[in-house]
Amino acid sequence: GRSDTVVSLKLENGKLVITYVIDLPVSLSHLTATLDGRDLYVAGYTVEEESRKRLIQLDLDNVAGGWEQLEAWPGSTRGSLVAAYQDKGLYIIEGDSDGTSMALCRYDDGDGWSLRKSLPATFYNGGVSLSLGPSHILFGGIDTARADKNRVVLWTYHTVTNTWSKIGGLERSNGISAVIPWFIKKKAPEID
Repeated sequence: GRSDTVVSLKLENGKLVITYVIDLPVSLSHLTATLDGRDLYVAGYTVEEESRKRLIQLDLDNVAGGWEQLEAWPGSTRGSLVAAYQDKGLYIIEGDSDGTSMALCRYDDGDGWSLRKSLPATFYNGGVSLSLGPSHILFGGIDTARADKNRVVLWTYHTVTNTWSKIGGLERSNGISAVIPWFIKKKAPEID
């Protein structure tokens, strides 16, 4: 699928409230997003422009200022994407669902992109992430090693040591839902 709109989800008095925020500058497929405080990062592949990689940023305190185009992550793979922000860096894992690993890249202001140790697994059709503590990121997705695509696997990445650890999985999952990290850790940010 593809997406071209950003919405805010809030739980008010036990009801889900969906509010339009802004349109993306271009429709994207294999979309992934993450927050760094008040900055929203969105990565994906353009639909109309020969599947070009796109990375854009939106300051949630200045939505009227619009999107800023950022340098896309390196590599030539086109496949599942998962983004996370941790330890002052933007992380994107990308991989083909038929492969055996997913490339991990980190973006630092001033230093640009660097390749990190690849995730030694692949996720079918995307995944989720959650920053944990000062130096760990939890990544989860549907395990492509299983023919029935019926197991969610969880991995942690240590940003300082550049290492991966498999921490388990969940059987009989027909899919995986993204739990937005800021709802878990703190109150959702207000968007004007």
